[in-house]
Amino acid sequence: MAIERNLLRDQVKQEVLDLVMSGELNGSERIAEAALAQRLGVSRTPVREALVRLEEEGVMCAVPGKGFSVMPLSAGQARDLYPVISALEGLAIRTAEELPDLERARSLNEQMLAHQTDDEVCRRLDAEFHATLVAKATNQRLRNLLADQQQVLARYEAAYMRYTAQHPDSQRTMATSVAEHDLILDALAAGDRDGAVRALEANWQNGMERLLEILGDLVEANGSL
Repeated sequence: MAIERNLLRDQVKQEVLDLVMSGELNGSERIAEAALAQRLGVSRTPVREALVRLEEEGVMCAVPGKGFSVMPLSAGQARDLYPVISALEGLAIRTAEELPDLERARSLNEQMLAHQTDDEVCRRLDAEFHATLVAKATNQRLRNLLADQQQVLARYEAAYMRYTAQHPDSQRTMATSVAEHDLILDALAAGDRDGAVRALEANWQNGMERLLEILGDLVEANGSL
């Protein structure tokens, strides 16, 4: 029974996170736990447990006496988050005993370019691309740290992908990210791990700067995030 309960809790957490990713749950209003539980077909207990866990991971915020709401996206959190992800992925590449599956990574990268106007597909492909880069890392603690940070990262990547899909003429297109990914893969194919990490760090730095511009655009257009 304990295993079933843990599976339910994890499933509810993922479903709540999916609603956040899609924008159906956002920071503009308090989350109605009873209504959310009814929507998901579960009791309020696993919903509250999911919200508490997401608060611990920086996705939700709790206001005493008012319940939970989605944590607003912020430039400050992005500036904190992106360098951490970059450093962890770089360490994973440097310390892995084997090179990542470069054929799979190139295929994912090509698919991103082919689906650049579909933000959901691009977000999934980009996440799989970066997961492939670090898949050979044997340090489980490092992998766990990455997984924790990627929960928060996913919201920012979703905002980035939505914007680029809706503004294909913008300089902040998916093609730019794909070209940066190619530089990482070229260095790995040449056996140059240090060069690959430098290209990876540039990709994350450039991605953060593009995201910060997008967040600025959204605030200017909507008055808030």
